[in-house]
Amino acid sequence: MVVAVCAFRLENVRRHLRHNLDQLNGDEYVVLLDRPVTPEAEKVATQVNEAGGTMRILGATRGLSASRNTVLREWADRHVLFVDDDVRLEASAVDAVRAAFRAGAHVVGARLRPPRELRRLPWFLSSGQFHLVGWHRDRGDIKIWGACMGVDADFARRQGLTFDLDLSRTGVNLQSGEDTSFIALMKEAGARELPAARARGRPRCRPRPAHPPLPPAPGLLAGCVRRRDGTSRRRDSARS
Repeated sequence: MVVAVCAFRLENVRRHLRHNLDQLNGDEYVVLLDRPVTPEAEKVATQVNEAGGTMRILGATRGLSASRNTVLREWADRHVLFVDDDVRLEASAVDAVRAAFRAGAHVVGARLRPPRELRRLPWFLSSGQFHLVGWHRDRGDIKIWGACMGVDADFARRQGLTFDLDLSRTGVNLQSGEDTSFIALMKEAGARELPAARARGRPRCRPRPAHPPLPPAPGLLAGCVRRRDGTSRRRDSARS
């Protein structure tokens, strides 16, 4: 299995590198940096490569969909676990995703939890708002999100499916919908979906209120809100 980190923030790549590598068991660790080539980026790439992973600097900021499509194209016969750069993996998560693929899944999800050090929720955030910051509740069904998402790249290739460039997150902009739309297209094409119940990805999103004196409201989650558009369309694989 390929663990593909589609990254924009160099500090996150560096921060989570050693931890994430320690959670793998024979998996390939690939980082695609959606930025121009800079001395700092080359330095981090050297650190990733020396640690046992592979890092490629894409040379320009083209967006998350373009990065993911690069992975689908170049690892077209593999099972891929897409991971955002702010996610700290756990070995149980990676094992559960791998087991789901072996059981015949084409798309696999993980339950994304708040960071361990966040023992108490901020006053402005309830569990009913977790989806706004990219977390799942501890119980109940989950919706697969791109922060930690397994994809059978061979199935996607045979169906001519790619991530929609028009719905892509670019840079630090959190507005996106390419992940859920892609999953919907996979399922429409007959993909088998299996949420990996034991998996726990842990995005390091730190919600903060824009105006602390005001009462709690979803609109106060400045800097961490993800808006997803359910619309998408099928793209020809030659355009990926």
